[in-house]
Amino acid sequence: MVKCALPPAVDEGIPLAQAVAVAVAVQAAGFIMTAEEVADWLSTDRTSIYRLARGGAIPCFHIGRRVRFSRGALEQWIADGGTSPQNAA
Repeated sequence: MVKCALPPAVDEGIPLAQAVAVAVAVQAAGFIMTAEEVADWLSTDRTSIYRLARGGAIPCFHIGRRVRFSRGALEQWIADGGTSPQNAA
């Protein structure tokens, strides 16, 4: 299983259902990405993205059992050279 941080809203005490609803709305706006979208954006394959997430090498979070990626966190990760993940184990 891929271990990623909860959405920040959950860490701040907002109920999970509300945090998920916000995350769904944000994803619809293009700020939250699936592994497939990240793979397309980074010109790699989905398996590599999941492997990086599983190893804690790329910032991600879970919505239920689904792994999602914040475009802003990924942009910062890339700016940092791809070496400073924001994941919590």
